[in-house]
Amino acid sequence: MKKSYWLIPFIPQTILRIFSKVIVLIFLRPKIRGLENLENLEGGFILASNHINEFDPVILLSAFPYRSYFWPVFFVAMTKENYKHKGLRGRLIYGGFLFRLLGALPAYLGVKDYAVSLRHHLEALNNGGIDYIFPEGKVNLGDKKRGAKGGIGFLAAETDRPVLPVYISGTEYNGFWSDLFLFKRKMRIVVGEPIFYNDSYEDKSVQSFKSFSQDVLNNIFNLGK
Repeated sequence: MKKSYWLIPFIPQTILRIFSKVIVLIFLRPKIRGLENLENLEGGFILASNHINEFDPVILLSAFPYRSYFWPVFFVAMTKENYKHKGLRGRLIYGGFLFRLLGALPAYLGVKDYAVSLRHHLEALNNGGIDYIFPEGKVNLGDKKRGAKGGIGFLAAETDRPVLPVYISGTEYNGFWSDLFLFKRKMRIVVGEPIFYNDSYEDKSVQSFKSFSQDVLNNIFNLGK
């Protein structure tokens, strides 16, 4: 991976993880299954999980033990104007310089061309980066599954990188902070086997991208059963 890609997020992610890991290990007491599926991953890959908390990227990566940790990780975020509803923190953090410093790369919504919308993520993966993306596109606060977006399928098809499915539970956003420091939460993580686009699909159509992404999402929720 080119130094220009990993150096900027590497330092702040490392510093953040020192503090966040202590909180995660003490208050969430994560149980992880399937770490052996990380062993043979070389170069860049796509990390995909269900999305139940806006802090999933920090929480999940802090939960992994150091010996299996991979970083820096780039993650998919919206552009700054899409975070205005979050008030002050939306203006100061989300989509801005600090967000980018921590590894967030924008996906451009409303663009009917994956190559344009996800161009930064294509570049990161092609440079050996790890890209964290949520199949449902945004936080799901309920139990009802949403349909998957086609972004994962496009990235997997264009880069020939594997997708690592991960299921998370115990960090659901509703009541999270009040429960956290009262030790009422316990995190569970299940890591699945890598999935390759070319194992199931030959063409690179929008429909195939969406179908593959849905396959990944179904795989993630099956891990939680």
